[in-house]
Amino acid sequence: MTGNPAPGPTSGPADPRSAAPDGVFPLVTAPSGADTGASVGGTAVQLAELDARAAGYAAASRAPETWRAYRAGYARFARWCAAQTPPLVALPAAPATVARYLAAHADTHRVATLQLWQTAIAAAHRLAGHPVPIDDPVVRTVLAGIRRTQDRK
Repeated sequence: MTGNPAPGPTSGPADPRSAAPDGVFPLVTAPSGADTGASVGGTAVQLAELDARAAGYAAASRAPETWRAYRAGYARFARWCAAQTPPLVALPAAPATVARYLAAHADTHRVATLQLWQTAIAAAHRLAGHPVPIDDPVVRTVLAGIRRTQDRK
């Protein structure tokens, strides 16, 4: 793997904002100057530093290419939501919104692409602490119908 080394006790974390979906990272951050009183290696560690380390480990959980694909897939979904009349909420998205999004692209994109996009939507929701709309039976049923329809073409 190329790029920054995986974060660890002796190396700093990769900048999660460069890897993870925009608007999802950083993890919850503390107000500037907050001190937990915690000790690592005999020195006080501030919450902001711990947040940065946690975000670095989270960013290291996926390859940078994966985060880029997730960011692009989620950004596409968010733009589509904003372009609807009336605009739809992308985060947290209702299952019906995701089902509509998949249906809107079913005739022009392959199932594998739709699955990648829904995985990106799921990742954004999980990282933001929201329920994952792709787990809803409505979304699963719509994707199954798209898959069957495309298989018959």
